[in-house]
Amino acid sequence: MSDSEYVAEGVEPATADPLRFQASLSDVMAQLSPIKVAVQQYYMMNGAWPAQPSDMGFNQDINLATKYI
Repeated sequence: MSDSEYVAEGVEPATADPLRFQASLSDVMAQLSPIKVAVQQYYMMNGAWPAQPSDMGFNQDINLATKYI
Protein backbone atom coordinates (compact mmCIF):
# COMPACT_ATOMS: atom_id res chain seq x y z
CA MET A 1 0.00 0.00 0.00
CA SER A 2 1.39 3.38 -0.94
CA ASP A 3 1.31 6.43 1.33
CA SER A 4 -1.50 8.00 -0.72
CA GLU A 5 -3.73 4.99 0.00
CA TYR A 6 -3.11 4.96 3.74
CA VAL A 7 -6.02 5.94 5.96
CA ALA A 8 -5.33 6.04 9.69
CA GLU A 9 -7.23 3.50 11.72
CA GLY A 10 -10.53 4.89 12.94
CA VAL A 11 -10.56 7.71 10.37
CA GLU A 12 -13.33 7.40 7.82
CA PRO A 13 -12.47 8.33 4.22
CA ALA A 14 -15.20 10.99 4.26
CA THR A 15 -13.50 12.85 7.10
CA ALA A 16 -9.97 12.27 5.84
CA ASP A 17 -10.56 14.16 2.60
CA PRO A 18 -14.06 15.66 2.39
CA LEU A 19 -13.60 17.32 -1.01
CA ARG A 20 -12.49 14.10 -2.67
CA PHE A 21 -15.38 12.24 -1.02
CA GLN A 22 -17.90 14.85 -2.22
CA ALA A 23 -16.54 14.68 -5.77
CA SER A 24 -16.74 10.88 -5.77
CA LEU A 25 -20.27 10.95 -4.40
CA SER A 26 -21.34 13.46 -7.05
CA ASP A 27 -19.81 11.25 -9.73
CA VAL A 28 -21.72 8.20 -8.47
CA MET A 29 -25.01 10.12 -8.38
CA ALA A 30 -24.47 11.32 -11.95
CA GLN A 31 -23.70 7.79 -13.13
CA LEU A 32 -26.88 6.47 -11.47
CA SER A 33 -29.20 8.99 -13.18
CA PRO A 34 -29.75 6.95 -16.37
CA ILE A 35 -30.45 3.87 -14.27
CA LYS A 36 -33.03 5.72 -12.16
CA VAL A 37 -34.78 6.95 -15.32
CA ALA A 38 -34.77 3.44 -16.82
CA VAL A 39 -36.33 2.00 -13.66
CA GLN A 40 -39.06 4.66 -13.71
CA GLN A 41 -39.80 4.05 -17.38
CA TYR A 42 -39.89 0.29 -16.88
CA TYR A 43 -42.35 0.66 -14.01
CA MET A 44 -44.59 3.01 -15.97
CA MET A 45 -44.65 0.71 -19.01
CA ASN A 46 -44.99 -2.63 -17.18
CA GLY A 47 -46.65 -1.78 -13.87
CA ALA A 48 -43.98 -3.71 -11.94
CA TRP A 49 -40.43 -3.14 -10.79
CA PRO A 50 -37.67 -4.77 -12.83
CA ALA A 51 -36.22 -7.89 -11.24
CA GLN A 52 -32.78 -7.52 -12.84
CA PRO A 53 -30.83 -4.83 -14.70
CA SER A 54 -31.08 -6.95 -17.84
CA ASP A 55 -34.88 -6.48 -17.77
CA MET A 56 -34.26 -2.80 -18.57
CA GLY A 57 -31.63 -3.50 -21.22
CA PHE A 58 -28.61 -2.90 -19.00
CA ASN A 59 -25.66 -5.23 -19.24
CA GLN A 60 -24.42 -5.27 -15.66
CA ASP A 61 -20.82 -6.00 -16.67
CA ILE A 62 -20.63 -3.06 -19.08
CA ASN A 63 -23.15 -0.42 -18.00
CA LEU A 64 -22.63 -0.75 -14.24
CA ALA A 65 -18.91 -1.41 -14.19
CA THR A 66 -17.39 1.54 -12.40
CA LYS A 67 -15.05 1.96 -9.50
CA TYR A 68 -17.78 3.04 -7.07
CA ILE A 69 -20.88 1.14 -8.23
